[in-house]
Amino acid sequence: MDERREELDISRVALAAEVAILCVIARSLRGVDADTGYDDAAKWQVAGMADISAIAATLSSMLGKRADALFGAGADATDSWSKAMFEASGRAFQSVMGNPFSKQSVVSGRSKARKDVDGMCRTSVMAVVSHDGKVTPIAQAYGDCLNRAVGAVRSGVSAYGEEYDRMVRRLSSGGVKVMYESGATRELYSAVSMNVMDNYRMTMQEARNEVGRAFGADGVEVSAHGMCAEDHAPYQGRQFSNAEFARIQGSLERPIAMGYNCRHQTFPVILGVSKQANSQEQLRKYREQSSRKVDVNGTEMTAYEFTQRQRRMETSVRKLKAERRVLAEAGSDTSGIDSTIDEMVKRYRAESKAAGVETREERMSAYEWKG
Repeated sequence: MDERREELDISRVALAAEVAILCVIARSLRGVDADTGYDDAAKWQVAGMADISAIAATLSSMLGKRADALFGAGADATDSWSKAMFEASGRAFQSVMGNPFSKQSVVSGRSKARKDVDGMCRTSVMAVVSHDGKVTPIAQAYGDCLNRAVGAVRSGVSAYGEEYDRMVRRLSSGGVKVMYESGATRELYSAVSMNVMDNYRMTMQEARNEVGRAFGADGVEVSAHGMCAEDHAPYQGRQFSNAEFARIQGSLERPIAMGYNCRHQTFPVILGVSKQANSQEQLRKYREQSSRKVDVNGTEMTAYEFTQRQRRMETSVRKLKAERRVLAEAGSDTSGIDSTIDEMVKRYRAESKAAGVETREERMSAYEWKG
């Protein structure tokens, strides 16, 4: 299973839900005219919030099912990998769901992922950028924007046109945010994808560790991949005793396989018996690939650092495409944002070619809400 692809897919589904939610508000604002009263606006807001709640509930259900499938696939993958370890140790095979300790990890992790996502998909914790540019609880912002629009219409067509355009652009660019008890906010698509995947990675790591204890593991092997961060590059693909790896983890500011945007996994092994998954030649190629120096518009960086720049550009394009859909729904001019998207895609292609790094343009696509 490609975890990065799964994470991207979850974020795109959630971003599509954000667009659907913002379009509900945009359609209401577009409907305001000289005959619209404040009572009408209040009724529209109540009806719109019901639609938004339905979108949020559908998103929660969709992501819950995806989390179930994700955790199930992770357990199956662990079973496939561990069979050889049990055979080598001479111990009876125990599946992830057959071992009470690893089963508990999976059940608890899956439940937590579902509960957390459900909590983020409630309108009571959602916020948008209101007419005044402030991040505001969605129900309040919805009502405030409608009332502002009604008032602007009564002030004259010119005043309304300017106010409407300002509100819609703030709304579309701000996205739908999750408000945390701490006062911090994070955009919904980012919050849910990070939560599901971090829960998954930590849970499956715990499950593998429990399975390793069952077959008598005395060490770990760190997975390996291309375009690896410099701080983890010396350790990927290698095997370490449990004590040695604990020392390494304690020395790292960003421990391996513990979240923090780390793609690595660790696998329990029996030292002297378990063969490394990657050859020394392959690991050498990974190191060279990641540390290769590239020049981007006069700035030198490693190829790995450039891939992080690529990811940021891909995310920006997805967000701009989502913003464009909301503006189109509102009947606003999208020519400016169309030009920005075109320019960003051209720059992405040109910089990637200059750096000699493969493009991933499929990451720029934005889903349509099918809920």
